[in-house]
Amino acid sequence: MSKPRLERGNAVVGFTATVGLLLIVTVTVMSIGLTWFAREVMNDSVALGARIAGLSGSNESIARQRTQELITQTLPQDFAHDVEVSYGTTWVEVSASAPAPVLGLLLPVTIEVSARAPIE
Repeated sequence: MSKPRLERGNAVVGFTATVGLLLIVTVTVMSIGLTWFAREVMNDSVALGARIAGLSGSNESIARQRTQELITQTLPQDFAHDVEVSYGTTWVEVSASAPAPVLGLLLPVTIEVSARAPIE
């Protein structure tokens, strides 16, 4: 008995569906990892920028410039465009926001981080 002709080519369809699904899963995991990495770099950079802004003799432009330098040492220049520094009575807050690396191409996802430090 021979195989029916209706099942001929079934392996190609199964292979294509499996590879497509595997590709979607791989790209999703990579984009989540890249977004997490970018968020952690930005989080560390604004924390150091807030500490610098809280030092005696520091000002808003020094803190903004140093935070942007820290971000761009690891990430592209686009991640350092939106850095804000605000002073309170006893604290300083540095915040930054940037589009997510890969998910930002598919969805409008924004990474937003901020850090506070006391003023010395």
